[in-house]
This record gives sequence, structure tokens and C-alpha cells, in this order.
Amino acid sequence: MMAKPESITRFYRQWMKPKGLTVFHVIDQQSDLLIAADKDLTEKATKILREVRQPLEEYVEKDDVFLTTLEPYETPKDAPAIAGAMAEAGRTAGVGPMAAVAGAVAEALGRALLPYTKEVIVENGGDIFLATRVKRVVGVYAGEGHFHSRLGIELPPCPNGFGIATSSSTLSVSLSLGKADAGTVMAETATLADACATALCNRVKEHKDLKPAVEWCVSLPGVKGALAVLQNALAVEGEGFQLIPL
Repeated sequence: MMAKPESITRFYRQWMKPKGLTVFHVIDQQSDLLIAADKDLTEKATKILREVRQPLEEYVEKDDVFLTTLEPYETPKDAPAIAGAMAEAGRTAGVGPMAAVAGAVAEALGRALLPYTKEVIVENGGDIFLATRVKRVVGVYAGEGHFHSRLGIELPPCPNGFGIATSSSTLSVSLSLGKADAGTVMAETATLADACATALCNRVKEHKDLKPAVEWCVSLPGVKGALAVLQNALAVEGEGFQLIPL
């Protein structure tokens, strides 16, 4: 599987062939997810995805600030759980809640599928929730430069679920305040990983920013590791994973 910025055509999905799992595709409106599980759960996953999206869509229609702010935001007590999780992740990373939307959807869908499969991987535009019983390698797309298709992150078994997300300042249509070609974050949840990947990219504007940015990122509660790439340079911090060549 390949973690990637949102605007890149999802060519990498042809490479996603996790050993021992069945891969299938689920789409609902703007959500386009690739899922791997013990068996084909397309029908159930489609139903769950709609159930995940509906309360968030209804909430966003009533809360314009939640939808548009780039700053940390406090949701009201009656907000749906997914909106609250996005806002909490945004506050941790210092960004708006919508920076965590793709990871939050992947997280909610993946956890809802766990009663039906021993292992599950949900990829949502470069933001990944995975619960696996074996080691898995995630590729990081960092543009066409020095590290093109050369970076892999080997993750240990994580049967209770884990998140890894990649954002980009140069390869994505999403707003970014930095210049990083890729910022990848490993965290306790995909929601948190997504928000922190955005924040990590925001902090990288030149080579000297790489090391301080990843050090800041891994200092956040719930973050296990971070990788940032700018042109021909990279920095990585954290533990519990291994950076490997592809």
C-alpha cells in the first residue's frame, strides 16, 4: 500500500496487494476508499461508510466554522463523535478539524469493520487505518525527486489499530502553509495522524526546518513517528517502525 497526497491520481492502488487479504473498493459521494480485509466486505463497508458520513455531513451543514476554520476548534457537546474526534486531533496538532476528515472516516470505517474481519486496512487518499496481525510495509510517495518510489515504512503488527497519514505541500490541492514534498505521521489513530501530517508540512519551508518539524511532531501526545521530505533531504523521528528502501 502507498500513503500519498490527495491530488495525485491513485495509481498506487494497483500496488496494494497485502499478503493474505482481499482488496476491494468502496465509494460514497466524495469518499473513495480502498479496503483490505480477510474477505470481501464491500456491501457491509458501503453501508457503514454511509452511516459514518451522514452525521458528519448533517453537522457540517449547521456549523460553518467547523468546516472552514484553519485554527483549533471546540465542538459543542451535542456534536457527533466523529466531529469531536476531528476537533480533538486538530487541537493537538494546532490545525482546523477538517484537516483530519479523511483519517477520521478511515478510522471510523475500519473500526466498525473489525467485528467482521481479523485484519483490516482502510486507505482514504493517503490516510490509512490498519489493524493487522503481521508486519506491513507502507510506501511513501514524495514526488518525482530523489526519493521517488524509494521510501518504505515497515510497521509492526498492530491488531488493535493504528494510523499513518501522508500530506504534501507541493503535490496536493489541499491548502498547505509549507513546502514539504511529503510529511508522514504514524499515530495511535488515523484521525490524529491526518491532522498532524498537515501540521508537519506546514512547518517545513526549507531544509533547516526538517529536523525541528519532525521532532516537534513526535513530541505530541499519541504520535509515534514522523517523516518529512523536501527535495533531496529528509528527516525522521520516532520508534516502533523502520524506514526501509523500496
